[in-house]
Amino acid sequence: MDAQPLAELAAPAAVFERMLSLAAVEPPGSDEPYYDEMLLQIDESSLRTPAGSVDAPLSAYCTAEADLLDAVDGVEGGPVTAVFDIVELRDWMAWVDDGGEGVSVRVDGDPETSEASALVVRSGAATARVDCVRDSGLLADVPRELPGRFTADERFRLADGTPAPTVVETDADQLRRIASGVRTAGTATFPFVVADGALRFELEEGGRARASAELAGEVSGPDVHNEYGGALGRVADVLTGPVTLQTGPDAPLAVVSRHSGFTLRYVLSRVES
Repeated sequence: MDAQPLAELAAPAAVFERMLSLAAVEPPGSDEPYYDEMLLQIDESSLRTPAGSVDAPLSAYCTAEADLLDAVDGVEGGPVTAVFDIVELRDWMAWVDDGGEGVSVRVDGDPETSEASALVVRSGAATARVDCVRDSGLLADVPRELPGRFTADERFRLADGTPAPTVVETDADQLRRIASGVRTAGTATFPFVVADGALRFELEEGGRARASAELAGEVSGPDVHNEYGGALGRVADVLTGPVTLQTGPDAPLAVVSRHSGFTLRYVLSRVES
């Protein structure tokens, strides 16, 4: 069956670029996104990136209301699924938007499966096509664990289904403070420490304290002293404003950033010490 239009999105190029950078964990000034490809689901009311597993070093589950865009048209029935190369889409968007008239993205594919075969990017008279992954078997094997790990009020569930017991309400600047300390020390992992009811930066070397500080935040739940990989630094650099951190002893770390119209959720697996 020939490909048919499944959906069409329209917005200023800067809106698309910002959405891609947040979901792909690409901080300002970085050379490339954390991920090569993105799985995007589109329905009449929202866009979401459900692919990921809590066992991965970093997984991102982001959702955005359709109202953030100028238009989301043509979606009928179940959600449309597209898997595409992030850098290729970003670069073609920048190319077609040479006149600054805004960008439309038409999703072409199979109406029977709602799977995309290509994204057609347009602005004014300029157009470009980005081919999508078209292997249905491969798409079926992509883990989509994260949506089920978050409750309606964004509480992160551990493997046994219970909410992560340690919760820290803070802001992205405090995460960047942790990242800055780790980069200054040149260490490979990021300590995440809650002790005596406070979020702390505690860095040890050779069994001795090297750096420490109490960070701003409202804390509830048990003390933790976990280690996470370098991806936590990328998450810190991409975020702004308030964030909710959820974990537990020897547990993954969920970072949730809620804004008007969209929610960002990043989950990092613990590094064994």
